[in-house]
Amino acid sequence: MSRYFDEYKPFHNIYCNGCGKDPIYGNRYKCQKCYDLHLCEKCFTNNKYGEEYESQHNETHAMQLFMSVLDEKSITHHILKCNGCNSEKYPGKRYCCNMCQNYNLCQRCFDDSRYTANGIIVKHNSKHEMTVFEFEADEHNDNDTWKAMTIKMQNYFGTQLGRKDWITYNVDVPEEWKNLGKNIGYAIYGPPFIIPSKSAIGGSKEKICEFGYSSKVIFK
Repeated sequence: MSRYFDEYKPFHNIYCNGCGKDPIYGNRYKCQKCYDLHLCEKCFTNNKYGEEYESQHNETHAMQLFMSVLDEKSITHHILKCNGCNSEKYPGKRYCCNMCQNYNLCQRCFDDSRYTANGIIVKHNSKHEMTVFEFEADEHNDNDTWKAMTIKMQNYFGTQLGRKDWITYNVDVPEEWKNLGKNIGYAIYGPPFIIPSKSAIGGSKEKICEFGYSSKVIFK
């Protein structure tokens, strides 16, 4: 059974309109245009909005990212608000405009050329030069970060690997160990970041991802 601590909570106390899961684990996305629309990572990735919002929500709407408390402690992230989606905490790269004052975009909004979260006209445009800020690997995380990473891996292994996956890996097959490595990476760092978030190849479900150890991930 997974163990949860209030200061390392891995979920949000709200349900997903796309699939109905309650609570939402990991990342939560809130539409900045549709009233009270919340999506989990999977529904956000697969553009699943739920019957109530199918006719009013679409991919052009800005979606504010909310990281779980556990992810905030275990994943390095920026704390300057993204002007494109209003996300106040987000991992990945941050793009800071060299011409507009206090103007930043997260990786998703930069790739989607989304410059405002609420439709208000802004001075920023694609011709403005932007400085990219990204985090370097840190081998000396503080104790709080290591604790959060350990809890995250423990929760994942306890529910996903502890009962079945460990016994299915063949030590003589390199691909099996590669898959195990992917699961460990997912457990520590969370889901892959889609770049760009709306890209699709040939109309298939294949999407390009920034995943550290894999250039492509198939979402089913």
